[in-house]
Amino acid sequence: MDLPLNNVLNLTKEEIENSKIEFNMQAGSGGQPFLDRWLKHSGDEKKSGTCTDCSYWGWYGKQRNFYPGQWVFSFARMTDDEWLLISAAEIVDVPADEWATVNVLDYHRLADIFNGRILPTYYEALKKITGVYCLTDTHTGKLYIGSATGEEGVAQRWGNYLDSKHGGNKKLIALYEQKGSEYFEKHFTYTLLEYFGLLYDPIKILEREQYWKKCLDTIRNGYNDN
Repeated sequence: MDLPLNNVLNLTKEEIENSKIEFNMQAGSGGQPFLDRWLKHSGDEKKSGTCTDCSYWGWYGKQRNFYPGQWVFSFARMTDDEWLLISAAEIVDVPADEWATVNVLDYHRLADIFNGRILPTYYEALKKITGVYCLTDTHTGKLYIGSATGEEGVAQRWGNYLDSKHGGNKKLIALYEQKGSEYFEKHFTYTLLEYFGLLYDPIKILEREQYWKKCLDTIRNGYNDN
């Protein structure tokens, strides 16, 4: 099923004009895929925007790619027609011939979205899609893969994390009991791996969830327990 990107983001004309989409394929002709580079970086690097070889290169020759205050949605190429959203960030600065300085979407910015303080239409868009998502513990680099199939889609599931921090997941509950809520607010980021319409078959979404768990090895080396 084809789903136009702005059916998910639901951005206004003004927000579109202040946003950019970045498609990262590979480093030069025959170079390393950017997805491989991103996966090799630590969680802290992903959170801080210092994955300096996979997202947010500030310049194309003498032309500036981004401007401070813009929102950028960064994708890495998986196959010829499949792209993974690896980051969403606000541009802070674009030094000459350097990677841009950014604020990656983290727990506090997710809360800002849900509270309507930034990108108000993004929250409404999250209510209209189901999908598979990834939580990243930027302190340890561990991942948790989950899926959202409820009536209010991804917004409903991510809202559970904002309220409880752990979302009812066994290993995350154990982490919460050990570290407390501040750990989640400081170290967890949220990424949407795949999205679908609200009427998409939930069984197929669960199959995609299992695919990502195996792909990223999150049962042995992450926070998934099954």
